[in-house]
Amino acid sequence: MQLEGKKHWNSIYSDNHAIVLEVCYRILGNLHEAEDCCHEIFNKLFENFQKHKVHDYSRWLRRVAQYHCYHHLRKKKSKCLKDYQQENAQQIVEEPPLEYDHENQLKKQINQAIQKLKPEQRECIELFYFERLSYKEIALKKQIMEKRVKSHLQCAKRNLRLQLGDWQQFAAR
Repeated sequence: MQLEGKKHWNSIYSDNHAIVLEVCYRILGNLHEAEDCCHEIFNKLFENFQKHKVHDYSRWLRRVAQYHCYHHLRKKKSKCLKDYQQENAQQIVEEPPLEYDHENQLKKQINQAIQKLKPEQRECIELFYFERLSYKEIALKKQIMEKRVKSHLQCAKRNLRLQLGDWQQFAAR
């Protein structure tokens, strides 16, 4: 970099360092991390100084600082999550959580309740919820009117609510 470019760089750095540091600190909430990110931003800018044609470095650097800090937080979060998963992988494999057991019991109860429904109600429930067909598609498939499909579904839901009354409190949690 030539002497004129260095003077320009020094003025950009001195004019904007405090602004970039403030933006980083507000986002990260940690002065040491903010200083590290601030240095990374200016190092990248210095390396690529000739590539950027910017008229207002203050606004541009604020935006660069924001994006850099958000990226830093995502990387940090991802690293913490991976560390946590590695530390707890053995425990997760050995002991399924209590909610998992309740969820499986609930699914089993629902399937049993569905099997107890009248055939036309069961078919409509399966087509609507499991195959995700619309009323119209079910009516075409079963060759019945849409109103009849709605009626079967309403009756089936009512019957399921009656059969699964105890489980409604658990499912609402």
